[in-house]
Amino acid sequence: MLFDADNDGLKDIFVANGIYKDLTDQDYLQYASSEEFVKSIVSGKQIDYKRLIDIIPSHPEPNFIFQNKGNLEFNDKTAEWGLEEPGFQMECLRRPGQ
Repeated sequence: MLFDADNDGLKDIFVANGIYKDLTDQDYLQYASSEEFVKSIVSGKQIDYKRLIDIIPSHPEPNFIFQNKGNLEFNDKTAEWGLEEPGFQMECLRRPGQ
């Protein structure tokens, strides 16, 4: 994502990482599609969707931000600007209070 994070008039680079509830995780797909697991979440015509969702793995990763210094020069400001905590891509899109 490109935006002026430090209000200096230059576009900085924010790299969001991490996947919350990774539906493409191959281990999850293999396990969730196994006959044994399917039988464990189905009871009559009811499906335990909460259990199905709860086992989806999440992979938090550190995000990065690079300050634009002009002339195509960027400095890594991740730690200095307090963004070194692992997180998920969707967190960068949330507005305060939402």
